[in-house]
Amino acid sequence: MNIQLVYFSPTDSTKNVIHKVVESMNAIITEEYNLTNQEYEDFNYSFDENDLVLLGFPVYGGRLPETAKNRFIGLKGKKTKIAIILTYGDVHYDDSLIETHEIMKNNGFITIGMGAFVVQHNIVKTVGINRPNDEDYKLIIKFGKELNGKINENKLEELKIASAKPFGKYKGCPVKPKGNRNCSKCGLCVKLCPQKAIKANNPRKNIKNKCISCMRCVKYCSKNARDLTPFEYFVSKIFIGIVKKTKFKKENKSEIIV
Repeated sequence: MNIQLVYFSPTDSTKNVIHKVVESMNAIITEEYNLTNQEYEDFNYSFDENDLVLLGFPVYGGRLPETAKNRFIGLKGKKTKIAIILTYGDVHYDDSLIETHEIMKNNGFITIGMGAFVVQHNIVKTVGINRPNDEDYKLIIKFGKELNGKINENKLEELKIASAKPFGKYKGCPVKPKGNRNCSKCGLCVKLCPQKAIKANNPRKNIKNKCISCMRCVKYCSKNARDLTPFEYFVSKIFIGIVKKTKFKKENKSEIIV
């Protein structure tokens, strides 16, 4: 079976988890598509019955990020097997797993495995700190081995997943990273931004209605020239703390369904 990696991973957390799954499968990657990149903005691709697609994304506000959703819609399957892998910053993944399953099912894919793995939050780094931890990695490895077992035993039936519609609403993140005086106008952030939300002629400025606060520009700027303000970090930390205490009281653990 051809192993195809398809993921949206602005800060590489999802990418790293997917590669760990493949490593535990002892599998060889046939093709790899990082849909975070601008070149995949209008991506359309068809997979067949001999493919196993590992589809990955980070959760934003309990939902599949709109940018990832728009690119996943261009993927078409022909009874193609798929394993859905999401990462989330230790708050909760809400409807994102079921939402993605339904999109891919409508596009001709058969979901044989699903995994939700806790990682460090991409904005508030004190949330989910040191995640994935040893227990998370054990489950990531177990997920890969169980997928491999399904392939070897030809047990590739679709998982029975109940719908959760209507899905919760996500209105986007109000905090947006900006450039500062360290900016040398090298243009790297302009090229890396999945939404083309950074102005080429003035990289310190954002197109606010396009920015999804994925923090890719912050991670990859070698000049430390892009970031949120201290006040934005403070507000984000308070907000996430309130959500965790009021909506999700239990400790978050990575989960798999195979």
